[in-house]
Amino acid sequence: MSSALIRGIAITDKDAINREYASESRIFSVSLAPFDFVARELCRNSDCSGIGSVEYNEGQQVNFGAMYLAANASVNLSIADIYSLYFTRNPNVIHQARSEAGNVSYYPTNGKPGYGSFLPKVRKELIDRVLAYYYMTDHSGEVHFDVVDSLARSIPNNGLVHR
Repeated sequence: MSSALIRGIAITDKDAINREYASESRIFSVSLAPFDFVARELCRNSDCSGIGSVEYNEGQQVNFGAMYLAANASVNLSIADIYSLYFTRNPNVIHQARSEAGNVSYYPTNGKPGYGSFLPKVRKELIDRVLAYYYMTDHSGEVHFDVVDSLARSIPNNGLVHR
């Protein structure tokens, strides 16, 4: 789950991400994990003096993303729900989107739009990209782009042009 997360973030326009998350307190650029969450986790068993002035490398930021992802995971949530919580940061945003959609599923079901359609645009794009990577990635972390091609062929009138 975390490799899909990092890959999906990496291919998203950084300016769009910066604009979307500008109102939030500090976040880590590689994983978009909130600094406040990471600081709480790191300070549980150690001295926190100077934690805000430390520069964290990409590997550490990936680990912070994995920590935050695990904190959002629950056996009662779908993969889409977990990533939605990760990027929206607020269960109330998801609740509101579900109310607007009239659907508790991220994806359209039974003729109703999925709640993903009612999330903020950049955050929905992040979730969709990460989900795409998640579904194309095997257990060893290898991405199988051929999955996209096989899915595209199985969906009639999907609008994709075979090249």
